[in-house]
Amino acid sequence: MNDYAFRWLGTAGFELRLGAVNLLVDPFLVSRPGSTLSLQDLQIPDAVLLTHGHFDHAADVPLLAGRTAAPIYASATVCEALHDMGVPARRLRPLTGGRTCRVGEVVVKAVAARHVRFDLPFLWRALRRMGRRAFSILRMAGAYPCGEVLGYLFTTHGRRAVHFGSAGWYDAELRTLAPDTALLPLQGRSDIHRLVARMAELIAPRRVIVHHHDDFFPPLSEQVDPSPFIALLRERMPGVEVVIPHLGEWQPLFNVYACST
Repeated sequence: MNDYAFRWLGTAGFELRLGAVNLLVDPFLVSRPGSTLSLQDLQIPDAVLLTHGHFDHAADVPLLAGRTAAPIYASATVCEALHDMGVPARRLRPLTGGRTCRVGEVVVKAVAARHVRFDLPFLWRALRRMGRRAFSILRMAGAYPCGEVLGYLFTTHGRRAVHFGSAGWYDAELRTLAPDTALLPLQGRSDIHRLVARMAELIAPRRVIVHHHDDFFPPLSEQVDPSPFIALLRERMPGVEVVIPHLGEWQPLFNVYACST
């Protein structure tokens, strides 16, 4: 396996292999309908990181916490919610935007971010899909507080990758990142392709890995076609590589032009 690799787990979930360090970001497997992956398929993580507390990012963490001793990093609100769900306090590591921590040889910086703002066309389509199930689905989703939304910048041996679990941001934060690779979500608005293309312009990576475009929890969710986003990026950032990941398969995290040590 490549020393710097990723495996997309569906939704915004990833396993990241950064040298000798294994990181797990926003895992959503057991609770994801139709998932072909299980917790037993995951490598033992050195740390678990959550971008926010919504169910499609955090629902499996209490179960995961019973299978690994890895620390769990998230906002204070999400840590409190996980503790209420039975995760031991000693395992939880609250973070805020701007804070850094070290996991082995990897420096992890929490990046202050926002959750994407759902627009009316997006919400209307979701309500029509859910129909009579809307109340029960939304009540379940409401049991998982969002908390402060974070991105994560991973730096090791001169290489940098950033992951965002939702397409909301602060311009000043994005302009400082300068990563080789950006993992960006395509979900949450009817104009999500344009929105995330702007996000990519501000981050200015060499490679973009798309995620969260899958139909992760029907009928609440819907599949998002990444083709319009790819077309926009080819027009606006012609030198940037766009990767549509293969679910459950390990792939290189950086392209051949990534920074060297």
